[in-house]
Amino acid sequence: MATKLISGIFKDIEKTRGRKAKIEMLQSLENNNVFMTILEAVFDKRVVFELPDGEPPYKKGDDMIDNTGGLYQEIRKMYIFTKNRRSAQIAQFKRENVFIELLESIHPQDAVLMCSVKDKKLPYKGITQKLVQEAFPDRFQYE
Repeated sequence: MATKLISGIFKDIEKTRGRKAKIEMLQSLENNNVFMTILEAVFDKRVVFELPDGEPPYKKGDDMIDNTGGLYQEIRKMYIFTKNRRSAQIAQFKRENVFIELLESIHPQDAVLMCSVKDKKLPYKGITQKLVQEAFPDRFQYE
């Protein structure tokens, strides 16, 4: 079975009808580390990105069918893009270059997602802080 794109999982939640059903779907994904890392990056006020706002200049790939798992491997680099002790010594140009490399190495739909995540947003309707807070009231520090 092929790995589902993280952006595809978010699209499935976006298409789900009813608040209760969306919350149940969110909660069913609690053990998906990449999915939860993205929710944390967007909704936890302690996560602060050290990247410029907006979409960086990167070479958009084709819909690489063989690279659906790219973000699953690349998510481990998330610490490089946020303010923390581990990333404090990383030069800004290096941080930005690694982010561009990440975008170019993952599926284009996941790249769009990551550009939004960096700006503390999700590009999907109906997946709001209020919804995520209902699903995971104690998981993140919300604004």
